[in-house]
Amino acid sequence: MMTLLEQLASGAITLRPAVLADAPAVYDAHRDSVLHLCAEAYTPAQMAAWFEGRSAAIHHPGIEAGQMTLAERDGRVLGFCAAVPGEVTLLFVRPEAAGSGLGGHLLHVAVLRARQGHDGPVTVVATRNSRRFYEHHGFAAVEDGFFVRGAAETRFEVVVMRGGPAVPQIVPLAERPDLMPLIRRRFEAEWPAWYGPGGPGDALHDLQHYARHDALPLGLVARLDGHPCGFMALKREGLASLPELGPWVGAAVVHPGLRRLGIGRALLLELQRRAAALGETRLYCATASAASLLQRCGWRRLRCVEHGGETLELYDKPLGG
Repeated sequence: MMTLLEQLASGAITLRPAVLADAPAVYDAHRDSVLHLCAEAYTPAQMAAWFEGRSAAIHHPGIEAGQMTLAERDGRVLGFCAAVPGEVTLLFVRPEAAGSGLGGHLLHVAVLRARQGHDGPVTVVATRNSRRFYEHHGFAAVEDGFFVRGAAETRFEVVVMRGGPAVPQIVPLAERPDLMPLIRRRFEAEWPAWYGPGGPGDALHDLQHYARHDALPLGLVARLDGHPCGFMALKREGLASLPELGPWVGAAVVHPGLRRLGIGRALLLELQRRAAALGETRLYCATASAASLLQRCGWRRLRCVEHGGETLELYDKPLGG
């Protein structure tokens, strides 16, 4: 049986933003998780009142606000998380996924989202049964609390906790060559016409080419909860039509379910730092999809260029000074 890491890399388990049509499936996973995993921590009366008068509509506001990420396998929601700046608001996995590592991975995703626009510790309100899980991931209890459910206003004891796991770790690919097969699968899924069956590219060959420490070409891997979640490379050669320019940022990819959480920005800033340390004074990038990221990181748009029948935007970034 594949590990969680292998299932995420192969696409057997996918992460993606929830949409409103997912609300019934999310609610079903929510009930499944609570009724099976919380039963030993709360009384039968509390369990009976937990979902009294509630429906899938409780998840509509969070989904509509873009706060929720779900994990699914074969179309079945295995778990989900949600966060707002400064707080992880929801995290549940089905009993069949408990102990697999999926909860920890979703927590890292939620903490990334909670840290968007927020400095300082992240807050989570933990049920009795989940306290040890959060402690394992760097949270500490701050105070006891409770919430109320049902017509009888049944109280449920919880623990307010603060802290959270570290942000994604970014390392040279040369330090983690064992991750190449997993990143290779992401390359093949992201660029099937080039790296897929019958395509002219060889993803593993290119990754081996990027596996250097302090010289170009240089590849960087972003890891979240130990799993590769993004990749970016700096290479001397770029567009054949612009041989006088370089070096070039390219081969940039972030796991689809983890985009817009700052991973691409972290990779780009670290790549810029390492390029400056190697004595580079200016970087270039030609892109059809990453213009907003480049602009947020202070890159300058130069012009449009044609490449392989596609119109790309050309950017540069002075380093140092």
